[in-house]
Amino acid sequence: MKTKFAKLYEAALAASTTPGTHLNEKKKLSICMQVASDYIKGLAELRAQRIRREEEAKKQISASRNRAGETAQYTIRDVFGSNLPPIPITVRKREPETEAFIPQIDPLYRFRLSVLSGVLTWFHTRGMLRDSLWLYGPTGSGKTSVFEQACARLNIPLFAFEGHERREAPEFFGSWVNGPHGMYWMDGPVTAAARAGGMVLINEGDAIPQSALIGLNGVLEGYPIFIPETKEIIPIKDGFGIAFACNTNGGGDLSGLYIATLRMNIAFGDRFQHVPVNYMEPQDEIEVILSKVPQLSLDLAKEMVRFANEVRVAFLKGTMELTFSTRTLIRWAYLSNFHMVLKQEGGEPLAYALNYALAFRGEEVTRMALLEMAHRVFGGNLDVWKNGGLKLQTYSQEA
Repeated sequence: MKTKFAKLYEAALAASTTPGTHLNEKKKLSICMQVASDYIKGLAELRAQRIRREEEAKKQISASRNRAGETAQYTIRDVFGSNLPPIPITVRKREPETEAFIPQIDPLYRFRLSVLSGVLTWFHTRGMLRDSLWLYGPTGSGKTSVFEQACARLNIPLFAFEGHERREAPEFFGSWVNGPHGMYWMDGPVTAAARAGGMVLINEGDAIPQSALIGLNGVLEGYPIFIPETKEIIPIKDGFGIAFACNTNGGGDLSGLYIATLRMNIAFGDRFQHVPVNYMEPQDEIEVILSKVPQLSLDLAKEMVRFANEVRVAFLKGTMELTFSTRTLIRWAYLSNFHMVLKQEGGEPLAYALNYALAFRGEEVTRMALLEMAHRVFGGNLDVWKNGGLKLQTYSQEA
């Protein structure tokens, strides 16, 4: 993938050899230097933005790592970034018994105001309304990460688990397990969160049968948890909440893309605040990629995001079985940069990395379709792309 500077330099050289065109070396150099200057300014601005975000992240980490041992008051701007309003928010103290359950902060994580505002609204109102949270959107759109990073910055313990069609209600609350000194009771995620005043995040919650989810009704209403096996009554500690991260909004999957998702009982769905989580805006995703893989050129990052969005559109239309999450896009960018040496040998690092980042997860026909789609965006030798980015071997046959 050529930079703007390289492309314009080649154009200048071509113009100098066109009959009737007199472009001396001084003029060519002037054009190239102007393009290089503009390009470097763009890169410098991106680096400056990254430095500003890192400085903001350090402040956020400092705020959330409140070592004074007391719950402290900050503003949303202090905790989540300078592009947000200065509304007061509480950062909890860090307690030794729940320290291990507080997620790690990703200092380069970029919050989307539309999603974060929904999550924080629920944080503030869940106690009074006795609501839970339902995050929904296409696969890989960042439903889990936004909730995880919000908890990380507010020092909230997070107890997460996956939903599936064989989940049963007792698994939410705990079970007897065999240990070195005999049987002992182990709390499930809901019970552990209730004791700690933490959050429960149920990924793919719309795959859990309704008969199991009904077992959460009492907890959702704020009633204490009764453990029949131990005869223990566990009050719900302040700060407790339950969030679901799902591909559907609870109304079932009409697209056919998300097998095993179920339609939720309307009474159960009425207990939730719903927040849609869509894919990031292109410019935001470009900045995220460059913050994670700074060796990449701006032009290449833009084209990678453009291609990812084409694949996402095809996925949502049902014509592609795979799609890009931001995580997958970062993986592809990192692996492409890692294998850039293939370019020197006549290979295509983007194709080679695309296989390992995403394409090998699909059927062979899907993998080839992805590689051909990518070739239309990035160009190059189609046969090399179809060969997985490796240089084609030629053999001579002796007579």
